[in-house]
Amino acid sequence: AIEHASQQKKWLFGAEMSRRLLFLVKDSRRALIGLPYFLEQMNDFDGALKAVANLKKYYPKLPITIVDEAYIHLRAGKFQKAIGAY
Repeated sequence: AIEHASQQKKWLFGAEMSRRLLFLVKDSRRALIGLPYFLEQMNDFDGALKAVANLKKYYPKLPITIVDEAYIHLRAGKFQKAIGAY
Protein backbone atom coordinates (compact mmCIF):
# COMPACT_ATOMS: atom_id res chain seq x y z
CA ALA A 1 0.00 0.00 0.00
CA ILE A 2 2.88 2.38 0.82
CA GLU A 3 4.62 1.75 -2.49
CA HIS A 4 1.36 2.09 -4.40
CA ALA A 5 0.60 5.40 -2.67
CA SER A 6 4.03 6.67 -3.67
CA GLN A 7 3.58 5.65 -7.29
CA GLN A 8 0.08 7.14 -7.46
CA LYS A 9 1.12 10.32 -5.62
CA LYS A 10 -1.47 9.73 -2.92
CA TRP A 11 0.47 11.45 -0.17
CA LEU A 12 -2.18 11.45 2.55
CA PHE A 13 -2.97 7.77 2.01
CA GLY A 14 0.74 6.92 2.04
CA ALA A 15 1.29 8.78 5.28
CA GLU A 16 -1.66 7.00 6.88
CA MET A 17 -0.47 3.57 5.72
CA SER A 18 3.03 4.34 6.99
CA ARG A 19 1.66 5.35 10.38
CA ARG A 20 -0.48 2.22 10.60
CA LEU A 21 2.44 -0.02 9.76
CA LEU A 22 4.62 1.78 12.33
CA PHE A 23 1.92 1.19 14.92
CA LEU A 24 2.27 -2.55 14.25
CA VAL A 25 6.01 -2.70 13.55
CA LYS A 26 7.92 0.19 15.15
CA ASP A 27 11.09 -0.40 13.13
CA SER A 28 9.49 -1.04 9.72
CA ARG A 29 12.13 0.26 7.38
CA ARG A 30 9.69 0.92 4.53
CA ALA A 31 7.29 2.88 6.73
CA LEU A 32 10.08 4.83 8.43
CA ILE A 33 11.46 5.83 5.04
CA GLY A 34 8.06 6.51 3.51
CA LEU A 35 6.51 8.69 6.18
CA PRO A 36 8.96 11.62 5.93
CA TYR A 37 8.61 11.53 2.14
CA PHE A 38 4.81 11.68 2.20
CA LEU A 39 4.77 14.44 4.81
CA GLU A 40 7.34 16.45 2.87
CA GLN A 41 5.23 16.10 -0.27
CA MET A 42 2.31 17.61 1.67
CA ASN A 43 4.58 20.49 2.82
CA ASP A 44 4.42 19.30 6.45
CA PHE A 45 8.11 19.94 7.05
CA ASP A 46 7.89 19.85 10.85
CA GLY A 47 6.12 16.50 10.73
CA ALA A 48 8.60 15.22 8.16
CA LEU A 49 11.54 16.21 10.35
CA LYS A 50 9.97 14.43 13.32
CA ALA A 51 9.52 11.35 11.15
CA VAL A 52 13.19 11.57 10.08
CA ALA A 53 14.18 11.75 13.74
CA ASN A 54 12.34 8.48 14.25
CA LEU A 55 14.08 7.01 11.19
CA LYS A 56 17.43 8.10 12.64
CA LYS A 57 16.63 6.29 15.87
CA TYR A 58 16.37 2.94 14.08
CA TYR A 59 18.54 3.40 10.98
CA PRO A 60 21.05 6.21 11.65
CA LYS A 61 23.61 5.01 9.11
CA LEU A 62 21.33 4.51 6.13
CA PRO A 63 22.20 6.99 3.37
CA ILE A 64 18.50 7.74 2.87
CA THR A 65 18.30 8.92 6.48
CA ILE A 66 20.95 11.58 5.89
CA VAL A 67 19.59 12.58 2.49
CA ASP A 68 16.01 12.82 3.79
CA GLU A 69 16.99 15.08 6.65
CA ALA A 70 19.04 17.39 4.46
CA TYR A 71 16.44 17.50 1.69
CA ILE A 72 13.59 18.33 4.06
CA HIS A 73 15.63 21.15 5.58
CA LEU A 74 16.29 22.45 2.06
CA ARG A 75 12.60 22.34 1.16
CA ALA A 76 11.78 24.16 4.40
CA GLY A 77 14.29 26.88 3.55
CA LYS A 78 16.63 25.98 6.42
CA PHE A 79 19.83 25.94 4.41
CA GLN A 80 22.33 25.92 7.26
CA LYS A 81 20.60 22.94 8.84
CA ALA A 82 20.65 21.17 5.48
CA ILE A 83 24.41 21.69 5.22
CA GLY A 84 24.80 20.43 8.78
CA ALA A 85 22.85 17.29 7.97
CA TYR A 86 25.25 16.48 5.12
